[in-house]
This record gives sequence, structure tokens and C-alpha cells, in this order.
Amino acid sequence: MQVNVWDLVSQVIESRRDPRDVIREYLSNACAKEVESKNIRIVYYNDPSYGPSLVLADDGIGMNYTGDIEENPGRLDRFIAVSYGGHSGLKSDEFGHKGLGSKLAANCKRLEIKTRLKDSTDSYFVFVDEPIKTLREGRQPVYKIVQDAGLTSQGTEIKILGYEYGESSASFNIDKLELYLYFNTLIGFTRDRVLPNVMLRVETDERILQPGFRYLQTTSQSNWKTFVLRDPIIKKKGDGNNAVSVTLKGGYTLETAHPEITNGFTLKTGTHGLFLSIKGIPYVQLDFNTFRGNFSKLQYKMVRFVAECDELFSNMDFARNTYLENTQTANFEKALKECFNELADRPEYKAFIKQSEDEHQKNKRINIDRRKEELEKADQHFIYVKKTSQLLHRLPKNEHDTLALLWKLEALKLLPFDSFISLEHTNIEGIDIIAHFRETADAHTNKYAPIEVEYIFENFYSHGHNANQVTAVICWEVDDESRYKRIDGKPHKLVANINDREIPIYRLSTIDELEIRDNAGRKS
Repeated sequence: MQVNVWDLVSQVIESRRDPRDVIREYLSNACAKEVESKNIRIVYYNDPSYGPSLVLADDGIGMNYTGDIEENPGRLDRFIAVSYGGHSGLKSDEFGHKGLGSKLAANCKRLEIKTRLKDSTDSYFVFVDEPIKTLREGRQPVYKIVQDAGLTSQGTEIKILGYEYGESSASFNIDKLELYLYFNTLIGFTRDRVLPNVMLRVETDERILQPGFRYLQTTSQSNWKTFVLRDPIIKKKGDGNNAVSVTLKGGYTLETAHPEITNGFTLKTGTHGLFLSIKGIPYVQLDFNTFRGNFSKLQYKMVRFVAECDELFSNMDFARNTYLENTQTANFEKALKECFNELADRPEYKAFIKQSEDEHQKNKRINIDRRKEELEKADQHFIYVKKTSQLLHRLPKNEHDTLALLWKLEALKLLPFDSFISLEHTNIEGIDIIAHFRETADAHTNKYAPIEVEYIFENFYSHGHNANQVTAVICWEVDDESRYKRIDGKPHKLVANINDREIPIYRLSTIDELEIRDNAGRKS
């Protein structure tokens, strides 16, 4: 069976994990030591002719063209070819591998490359229209090459016009893009190294990025709540072609929103957890829970760790950000777990766990004291049985209070029903209780009736409940009584029309046998 290589290329493009991966791959190429870039420019803008577009530019050595892709390809030859670099048996740059960047760049309406060589007058302007459509048709895009029409100074500028036909434009918000660059690309390089200056611009918003991974850091005011590894933990596993060396860096903190400790990026989705770095680039976010071993007391939301392992480079599927399953990657996983097990045995971590548990218990005590103080305030109101002055509960402030009051009234047979027996309650998503109830002595008995309980009835809507799944709603009060039908002789009962269904509402606040008093005994 003959394989259409161009169709395969289009499939690689379609399977990309993130639309911004085209920038990640460009940076891996432009920042390689062989390219000698000192300045890099990343621009996302709305082109008047093509829509959302990217400009990726550097002042490196430029891209030479030989026209001989088989024996002596230049950088430009490799860019416009399907297979090049280490993947095709040719010597690749520092971070090069499978030419993924040039493939991802083809997902556009028009692709333009302008380049000028270092210490040479050679320059080129290369362009192709609708490359992704051509690839989807199983055909090779034909690049037009114009000599002596490139840049006026050394370097390369790539314009990806109409990138992904604008379908991914929401991902290029400048804050989202900056976060992505620091935690998924060479901008967040995890090792000490001098890297090019990087300017990022989205429309008119421009920022200068300082390369380097944003590790957690201690401050002069840091305390036990933050720990950062001074020296990395290194573990080795396997031998021969299956050998790996894993280096664990990073730390953890309870002060997840502290801007200095979190190095400008508070711990949240995309910045917390465990990152896999290969050749210094944080390509993949790993499942922290899978690897933490005995280091099990902390949630992933409180950590920012980097696991470096260059041996995984040849096992990576960079388009999908996953690695193969084999003996070498199994050795990586074992070594990484051993790193966390060693960290869990360190005195600093054991002291942290003890201190955090002490702090947790202290905060629980403080919360209890705060709740007691609220109940003791002179203006705190409580529900009483009018006839006996029996204290039932504080004036409800939420659904939990309403449920507690409901069950006390049920026990005292003070609910506005001839009969009411709650059978079951759930605190997970769904309707609150299942009950038998009969409204009047001569009425039908509703058996196993689903009943929702709300503090304020209107919360029924905001909580997203389905009126088809309830028989009635019991609440403390409603916000706007005029919206509902009143029932003569039953001040506690209203009827709401929801999707052409009449749902009875029973208000506990209108039960005549109850009264409200404050701590001084004053009635409301």
C-alpha cells in the first residue's frame, strides 16, 4: 500500500496539541546555538487581508538555500521540505528533531519567509499560498523562491498569514500567550544559559520577556510555608541504550498567590504541578499524582517542580506532547518516583508537614471561635417556637441552616404538612432529599418525592436544577413574592411556573408557630 506523505503531513498538523506550539517549535530553532540569534520578535496581529497572523523573526545567521535537498540541503531547503534534520538522517541543530515547526507553520492562508545570510549578500523571499489546503488534498505545496528579495540585514522573518484561519485566535490573548511561553517553550529554559532577548507583541500590547523558568523562590520574609530545593535531586536508572538520568528541581508553597514567591506567576492551571524538561525545554506537564510516591501530603496545586531528562528526546511525540512506552521511559518513571521519595524523607519536608498540620488545627480552632463570636453578638437572630419559647436554630443564612431547621421542625411536627417524613439526603449534586409527605389530611400522599431545599427559592434557578426532577421546593424565603401564585388560606405556600410545570414552594419563614428573636430577647 502506497502512503501519501503529504496527507500524513496534514495529519501531523491537525493532531497538534496547542495552536501556540508553532511558536514553541520556532523558538527551539531560532534559539539554538548554531543560529546565533541575539534578538527575537514574536508578533500576533490581525492582518487586514488575511486575518489573525503571526510574525516570527530573529537576527541569526539566516537560512541558506542550495536547491539540493538530497545531498546538501541548506536551512531554507529543509524548511520547505517535509523531512529534515535528525529525523531524515541529516545533522540537526541543538534542539532540532523532526521539522515540526515548518509543518505547523503551513496551517495558514499564506506563508512567507524572508531571510538574509550572515556575512553574505545572499537573501531570499519565499512564499506559498494555501499550503494547508494543498496538503489536505494530498499534494505537495509549491514554494516560490525569489532570490535577492529577502531582508536588508542578517536574520529570518517568517509570516504566517491567516494562521489556522483565525480559529484559534482566543489562545493568543497576551496574558495566556506569555504564560504558555514561560511554561511550555524555550522561554522557560530550565537551566542556566544566556538566551536571546525576546519581544512579544499582541496587537498593540508589547512586552519584553526575560527567558528562564519561573521556579518558586524564597524571600527574605519566607517561612516554613515555602520550600525550594537548593540542590537538585539526581537519580539514574538502567544501562546502555535504556539508561536515564533524572534531575528534580523546584519546590512547594502554601502561599500560592504570593507574587514574589511564585516568581510573577501565581500557582494555577498551567503554572503548577510537574513539568518534564528535555534539553532544558519544559515540553510536557506530567501528572504529579502519578509520580509523587511517598511525597503524598501535598496537592499538585501547591507545587512547581521540573523533572529534566534529556534521554527522553528520541522517545517524544512532540506534536501530541507524549512519550512512548518502552524500557527507557519506564526507567525514567522509576527514577522520578525515587526523586520524590528522597524528598519525602528530608527533614525539611517532615517539618513542613508537621507545621502545616499544626497550622490547620489552629485555623480550625480560630474558625470555631469566630462562629461562636457571631452567635454571641447582640444582633444575632434566632428562630424560636412561639408557644413554648423553645430555641431551634439561628436565623438561616444559607441552605445548610435551612436544612437543619427543616429537620427540627419535622421532629416537632411543626411543618405545614399533615404528614412529612424525610427518608434520605445527599450532599452531592442533585436534589436534596427524598420524602413522604401529605399536605392535608384529605390529600394524596406523595411517596418517595424528590424535594429541593434552598435558603432563598430563586437559588433553585442559579443552581441549575431541573424542574422536571422535583415534586416541591422548601425554602426559608423568596426574593420576590409577586412573581408567584399565592394560595388562599395558605400563606406558607406559593406556586412557581417553570417550563409549563407548576412547582409548589413551601416557605418556612411564614410558619405561624415560629418567631424570631435576637440575643436580647427582642422579637423581630
